[in-house]
Amino acid sequence: MRLILFFILVSMSFSRETSVNASVQYQCGCTGERWKQDLEETKSCPYCGSGMPGCGAPKRLFAKPGETYSDEDFLLPNPTCPVSGKKVSTEISIPFRGKKLLFHSEEDRTKYLKFEKLYFRRLELKRERFEKRLQLETEDMQ
Repeated sequence: MRLILFFILVSMSFSRETSVNASVQYQCGCTGERWKQDLEETKSCPYCGSGMPGCGAPKRLFAKPGETYSDEDFLLPNPTCPVSGKKVSTEISIPFRGKKLLFHSEEDRTKYLKFEKLYFRRLELKRERFEKRLQLETEDMQ
């Protein structure tokens, strides 16, 4: 019985798949403006419209609430604060998935801890973990 339970627990820990969805921040090639949309959606520049289907270069990827990500998906240590968007301090952090999540100030750290679900979607993801999906989208546009 214990052996069966052990195998069930081990298989559950290995079966956690990374989500392929994320929020993508694109930059319009014509105006320089940025917009966000789901990676699953067909890219559509709100500034150029349907006449420029290839417009928009992916700049950053962000976590989506309710999606499952592996520890390796997150860009940690993070270059920008998930609360203020400012440059982080290496002195102000919390443990996050075995690494450090950095903040700009103590106030930002406190806000994050109080409203973690709100700020989770501002956690940046590693681009290379989603590169294949971004390439597929680019190929579909050509």
